[in-house]
Amino acid sequence: MSISAASDIVMSSGNIQLSAGKIELSGKGNTITLDDKTTFSGTEIKMN
Repeated sequence: MSISAASDIVMSSGNIQLSAGKIELSGKGNTITLDDKTTFSGTEIKMN
């Protein structure tokens, strides 16, 4: 799955789960906020 956007992407729920072989989150000077229960599982996880 690929999500691309020029503006903001907001995911809100009680539980957010992302499972993949490779997960990348890039803020590029903006803000990445993870609240409640957020689970990331994968062989490679990057948060920039």
